Amino acid sequence: MQYYIIFIVTIAIVSISSARVDLTLQPKQTGVAVTQVVLDLLKTSKIFPSNDQFFLQRIALVESKYGQLNHTFGENFYGGIWQLSKEKYETTKHKDFSKIHEKILENFGINWIKTKWEDLLQPLFSALAARLYLHYLMEPKDYLPGDIKEQAKLWHENYTVSNFTIEEFEKNSYELEATVEISKEKKVDLCILMDRSDSITPKGFQTALNLVSKIVNYICSNLNQVNIAFLVFDHQVSKIFDFNHNFSEIEMQQKISETKFLSGGAYLNKGIF
Repeated sequence: MQYYIIFIVTIAIVSISSARVDLTLQPKQTGVAVTQVVLDLLKTSKIFPSNDQFFLQRIALVESKYGQLNHTFGENFYGGIWQLSKEKYETTKHKDFSKIHEKILENFGINWIKTKWEDLLQPLFSALAARLYLHYLMEPKDYLPGDIKEQAKLWHENYTVSNFTIEEFEKNSYELEATVEISKEKKVDLCILMDRSDSITPKGFQTALNLVSKIVNYICSNLNQVNIAFLVFDHQVSKIFDFNHNFSEIEMQQKISETKFLSGGAYLNKGIF
């Protein structure tokens, strides 16, 4: 028997008092999904010279369980999901990191020198700060160890201000690794559902469409066990391509680029059901 894991990724830029909401930039957002989106954004941006070897994901799991542990947003502590201390956050503004700061500005529109520790309550800021600090620890080569025991030692001696132990880091990391290995054996159906109603602007629609393109590119380049479908919704649902297609990445990208913005009613329930 063949098993399928089906994900529905809803790309909807939500209108609240005319402001578009990106959960990676909303304070105190938590969970596996928002953490994974942030990690994928960092990876695809190629801001840092080397791969983080899953170190950031392991830190987020051990330090705060992706923001879901009670202490994550404690009084007068603003480290966010990655729980970086204020002292360590300040090192991320080092003048030697100016080229990385420029790439952060280019990719995310964030002037890192002007950020504050309190900004780390936002998941994207917390992840950027953690990755910058790891870069600070490993400069000039930015080589991060891939071995879990080496990562645990580095984290315990140089990163954490918690009472968690090396053994806890290793245990959580091995359990996470086992989960990832199991998921690799299963075929995944990934449905991308995107809003193109009058609840967003044409510019917002294009931003979301660009994100879909990046997601498809990343999946096609790195994950050969994923089958992709892409749907858009307004007052009705339109299939750009479903799970039964045989398109190459180039053909999928062409379909994505040809998707037009329509200003109509927003019926998310039709998209999901």
